[in-house]
Order: sequence, then C-alpha cells, then structure tokens
Amino acid sequence: MDLAQVIAQRMRRAMDDAGIDRCELRRRVGCSYQAVDAWFTGHRAPTAAKLVGICKALGVTADYLLGLED
Repeated sequence: MDLAQVIAQRMRRAMDDAGIDRCELRRRVGCSYQAVDAWFTGHRAPTAAKLVGICKALGVTADYLLGLED
C-alpha cells in the first residue's frame, strides 16, 4: 500500500470517528472538492500544509495519518 492509500484509509477512519463528511472536511481545510476526493480515494496524498489542516480538522496527529503510529 502506498502513502496516499495509507492516508486515505486513516483519513476515512478518522472522519468516521469525528462524524465529519467530505463537505465538512473541505470547509475546515479550505480546499476543493476534487482535492478531498483525490485524498479520500487514495489517488493523491495531500501536501504538507494541507496535511496539517486535515490533522487539525480531524483531531489526529500527522504520525497517525502517515501510518507511523496507531
């Protein structure tokens, strides 16, 4: 599994845990629907700046999203 897929899997799990849908994540991170869709499906990994925003929006660490910790 590549990094984009790891992030996608963990992002989906964190979104479920936080009760946040794609539209709300997009609003909180400040990005396009296409960007969130690409991250959510594992087609593209977010940039470092967007990764920080995703972590803040979901209440998780970057290490968690990157698969470095559980």
